[in-house]
Amino acid sequence: MRARVLVFLLVAVAVTGLAPDAGPRSPPDVPVGALAPTAGLAIVANESFATLGDPLAFRAWVNLTGGGFLPRTWLNLTFPAELRPDGGNASSPAGCVTVGNLSWQCNGLRAGSYLWIVPASVARDAAVGAPYAATAAGATYDAGVYTTLDPVSAAVIVTGANIEITLALNGTASAGGLVVVTAIAINSNRFCQNDTYCEARDVRLRAAVDPLLAVRAGDPLYLNATSMSNGSEVSLTFAVIVPADAVGGALFWLDVTVEYRDFDDRPLPVERAFAVVRVEPGPFPADPWLVLVVALGAVLGTLAVLLVWGQQALRIEELFLMHSSGILIRHISRAAGLAKDDEIVASMLVAVQDFVRDSFRSQATLDEFRFTGRRAAIVRGKHTILAAIVSRGDVRYLVPQLRAALEDLERAHGAVLARWDGRMSRLERAGPIFDRLLRGGYRGVGALAPSARGFLERLRQGR
Repeated sequence: MRARVLVFLLVAVAVTGLAPDAGPRSPPDVPVGALAPTAGLAIVANESFATLGDPLAFRAWVNLTGGGFLPRTWLNLTFPAELRPDGGNASSPAGCVTVGNLSWQCNGLRAGSYLWIVPASVARDAAVGAPYAATAAGATYDAGVYTTLDPVSAAVIVTGANIEITLALNGTASAGGLVVVTAIAINSNRFCQNDTYCEARDVRLRAAVDPLLAVRAGDPLYLNATSMSNGSEVSLTFAVIVPADAVGGALFWLDVTVEYRDFDDRPLPVERAFAVVRVEPGPFPADPWLVLVVALGAVLGTLAVLLVWGQQALRIEELFLMHSSGILIRHISRAAGLAKDDEIVASMLVAVQDFVRDSFRSQATLDEFRFTGRRAAIVRGKHTILAAIVSRGDVRYLVPQLRAALEDLERAHGAVLARWDGRMSRLERAGPIFDRLLRGGYRGVGALAPSARGFLERLRQGR
């Protein structure tokens, strides 16, 4: 009997142990979203300093740490007007889609680092010397909770050294006379917001003189300056002696250039000023050959005036820089709306490339042509071809400007262009050179210095 009771009790205890609890057990106290990653933002620019028109690249990251995943993550990039982003060529991580202008939504991101790359450029009308920042902002969503991420920024400072040259001639420009030349280089930019960034360094002012002019003994033809602050100037003064047998109307050239770097030690475009010493007419010569020389001098002076006037009337709308192989290196449009019309731009490029290919056998250094009512000029260099399309003016007056700009470009980047690999970052002076061209910085007789010299030499040699 006792054995039966003991067995019953053991069975009862066992059954009681298997019975369910009277109420549900409380789970561990786990906060909502604890298994989701923690998000943070970062952004950098590929350059800390840039000049007007320079290409840039901004890299933005969403960094996630922790376990689990985030159902949704958003990233938005904003740029000031002085920085021009190219959203059409931006890249984003897999699993992220565009939901607006420079805005993306990503689904199911896990721990890791996610990269966006957005190309951009410095606006040509940006105030020099100021920093401009791109900003990354974002948010996440998990378990019904939206979390705003702390925004971060990356700034680029637009450098602003800007040296211009003026030439002043004083004295008697007659046979055997002395002419004093003063070349003044001024570093001045009224838009500069920070003088530190507008400083010019390693300034080298050089003068070249017509070989038929004698330079006064002891007068220097060069000047070096370690630095020039914004608003400062340096001057180079020398005197030239007109040949004693020079006749009235004879022309002699003077060419002054300045090379310099910005405060970050980057080379900037070479500036140039060109002047002509014209011998004052004396008694009318009886020698018919001298009469001819005087007449040719007068004609040349008239042509120079017409040339300057014709250049002032020009307006460049499109620029195409191509490698000698035919590959497009860079396209610049004055009209922002036109630059976005891919069909129009493509038709222009095809027309330019076709003309270059068809006329290349001529071995000429320049050409001009028309297509669909537009006028274009083309100049060939050693490694590159520069084409410009104008909306008004005679393209013949554009050729000297294109040649001067192309010479500056190939002088600065000849080695890079000879082995062109497609990296625009290696053409750091291309932007400033083309900006100067569009602003008319190559206008005037200065752009014709090489051809003017050649003409004068042929005139003197009777050819």
